[in-house]
Amino acid sequence: MRENKELTIDEKLALDRLYTYIDQSLVEGKDKGKIIKELMKNDWAEDVAAEMVNTRKEVIEEYKMTPQGKIEMANAYKRLMVKGFLWFAGGAMVTGITYALAEGGGWYFIFFGAIIFGFIDFVRGFIGWLNHR
Repeated sequence: MRENKELTIDEKLALDRLYTYIDQSLVEGKDKGKIIKELMKNDWAEDVAAEMVNTRKEVIEEYKMTPQGKIEMANAYKRLMVKGFLWFAGGAMVTGITYALAEGGGWYFIFFGAIIFGFIDFVRGFIGWLNHR
């Protein structure tokens, strides 16, 4: 082991990339246990990996409580709400168009997935936006 505790530039960059990976995984909703297992596959000790993941989760949760964090969360939920609305509206519109073109017994398509999951994303986005605005 080195006598000098100072990290090299390459080590600092690698640590920054590791923290970025952990942060992105947590923000995307990935399970903490899965993140820890992925770190262990890359030769990190389980206790060290768990401590890093828990520390980063605490940092993220603290940031979400700041004014800037609340603004970013509200904006993210707004984007989810808009995306959900677009999927819902698009699915309903294409369903309506194919139904109208099938008048008199032809074939038409019902886009259940786009309609249902678009509605779910819209509701999740709306509730999240209300909680973080």
